[in-house]
Amino acid sequence: MTNQLCKLFVGGLNVQTTNDGLRQHFEQYGTLTDCVVVQNQQLQRSRCFGFVTYSTAEEADAAMAARPHVVDGNNVEVKRAVAREDAGKPEALAKVKKIFIGGLKDDVEDEHLHEYFSQFGAIEKAEVISDKQTGKKRGFGFVYFEDNDSADKAVVLKFHTINGHKVEVKKALTKQEMQAAGGRGGRGRGGRGMGRDWVERPFRLFAARSFSDLTLPPPNHCGFSLAANGFGGVSKGPGNFKDILYREGPACVPTPLAVEA
Repeated sequence: MTNQLCKLFVGGLNVQTTNDGLRQHFEQYGTLTDCVVVQNQQLQRSRCFGFVTYSTAEEADAAMAARPHVVDGNNVEVKRAVAREDAGKPEALAKVKKIFIGGLKDDVEDEHLHEYFSQFGAIEKAEVISDKQTGKKRGFGFVYFEDNDSADKAVVLKFHTINGHKVEVKKALTKQEMQAAGGRGGRGRGGRGMGRDWVERPFRLFAARSFSDLTLPPPNHCGFSLAANGFGGVSKGPGNFKDILYREGPACVPTPLAVEA
């Protein structure tokens, strides 16, 4: 495991929660090397999300195993943070338990997938896909975890070697899940973009191709108005969001909560 698994995104914070309050809650699971509640600098108010970074991946695992979390009276969403180069990928938004493994060699069997990926969490099933008619292996497979965090961990690490060969690991999404994760199919849940949980918004703020692409939160969401810097329109830009997000160490952004299909 690497330090990529040490950083967690925490969404749905009480607007009154401070860095100290966030630290007090999460340090019970291990030593924190960093803890921040992201602020709107103009209004000096919380944006209702933050990050905690543990000294080891095992400590971060302990915090994830203790879900659900309640901080200052709010049920908060805790997820792994993802590298910024993956932030624009639709699957980064998805909450799934199934992963795709590509680039498999012919010597890889179901049990090899199960043995390797069990380090990330309990597995329901692992399978290498073969052609139904010829029986020839097709070079890819799937692993079904019991918990979506296990899938997140496997995908965050990116680089995997099975039987001496590098393989590609991605979240396995249906077409409908891809559309939902990409924000293209949410009309049935409240209109364009508003069908997603609020915790997607920090991600969408950065991932939008331009500021004019942004889907704005409702007025006074999390205690600030649309006039606040970062939500005041195209001319204002995203405020200090990226500066805070990439403040130290490997640049990371949250893995937001996706509406399950």
